Amino acid sequence: MDKDYIKQELKIDISCDAKYKELNINKELLDLYYIESITDSVLIENIIRSLHKNDLNDIESALEFHKYNILNNDDEFVYHVLCGFLGVIYKDKYITIGVQKFNTRTPSEPNSEKVIRGPRDGFTESVETNVSLIRNRIRSSRVIYKEIIVGKYTKSKVILVYITDLVNKKALKLIEDKINDISVKDLSMTDSKLEELISGQKFNPFPLVKFTERPDVVSAHLMKGQIAVITEMSPSVMLAPITYFDQIHHAEEYLQTPAVGTFIRLIRFASIIMAFYILPAWILLVNNPQYIPSWLSFVELKEQSQMPIIAQVLIAEFTVEFIRLAAIHTPTPITTAMGVIAGLLIGEVAIQIGLFIPEVVLYTVLAQIGCYTNPSYELGYANKLCRIIFIIVTAIFGVWGFFGFIILIHIFLGFTKSFGKSYFYPLIPFNPKKFLKTMVRYPWTSDKH
Repeated sequence: MDKDYIKQELKIDISCDAKYKELNINKELLDLYYIESITDSVLIENIIRSLHKNDLNDIESALEFHKYNILNNDDEFVYHVLCGFLGVIYKDKYITIGVQKFNTRTPSEPNSEKVIRGPRDGFTESVETNVSLIRNRIRSSRVIYKEIIVGKYTKSKVILVYITDLVNKKALKLIEDKINDISVKDLSMTDSKLEELISGQKFNPFPLVKFTERPDVVSAHLMKGQIAVITEMSPSVMLAPITYFDQIHHAEEYLQTPAVGTFIRLIRFASIIMAFYILPAWILLVNNPQYIPSWLSFVELKEQSQMPIIAQVLIAEFTVEFIRLAAIHTPTPITTAMGVIAGLLIGEVAIQIGLFIPEVVLYTVLAQIGCYTNPSYELGYANKLCRIIFIIVTAIFGVWGFFGFIILIHIFLGFTKSFGKSYFYPLIPFNPKKFLKTMVRYPWTSDKH
């Protein structure tokens, strides 16, 4: 037991909120350590009163109505104090008592995953709150919550959640080993940094995990044998292993009747396909008018422009991104006004001065609308990046570039794995029954025992 070491590690004389008190209770000395900014002062006062009223030789009975731990060494003691516990040293005992003050927001519906019907709660930055939201939905002893500490300085909690008899054991071992092998100073960027560390992604734009802020979505994926990863101070939960098609499914499909849910899903799939193909296909046809059938004559250019079509399309694509980034950093009250102004400038003025022809604006807008129907923000951006490359390749290499890129992107997705699972399954390798279930929202049925 080294009290000087503990004071040094907690920076008692340096950090303004690191507190140390020596109490004399019935001629017995106790040392108290706590971090003022993350502890509840009322709870600390109640504990001190309780200690005054009881025999310190039986200190554990004085704390029977409190959450406490008996620890073995200085480092564990320091870690608990930094996590918001009240540290008590009495004789040769290390005791830490739960007095954390949780400054968290109330669970509310995530802005990016809104539904017309269904639950309105969502994850917060508190691990304890997030675990409770899952426990309230799956009340089973077979659900495991395994804690791993990551980060030399941040010592962030990472919770693996899975159902023992449903989980993919190989994927679980792979994910758990990867997290245990992480050696970093911090997880200050929370689950984004963790995702990159465990997925091994470098320049692959496609997300190999799914992020969600909805407890009902996490519960549904756990029941399918997937693994949830909760990271401290993040309102998003990672799900793995996943496929490309898992990213596209949305909770709204399961909160409507099977027919309506299937209709919503098919519309979403169609819009994502349209967003990816419409601009490259239009550029191909415009550059090769001999391929345009009579029933597609409306895609022909009605007027010529001095600026090349490919340049107009790329300028339009990047201009939309400029507006989106500006909207993120613009105060909410003026975001709408900025959007209207930007739309007028691009849609009207740009056409009038000859920067864009009307067709470029039309097809760019259709592609952007299709992007925003994708419920996965990460997958939407991956598709957008690939679409820009697709546009450039098609403009340079024509028909060969168009079909060559389609083949290459499908081969790439077919070889991509998400923690051992084929990313493009059930399309590659093809499983007709599973693929049909991916496209159609099947009715709920009773489990067969």
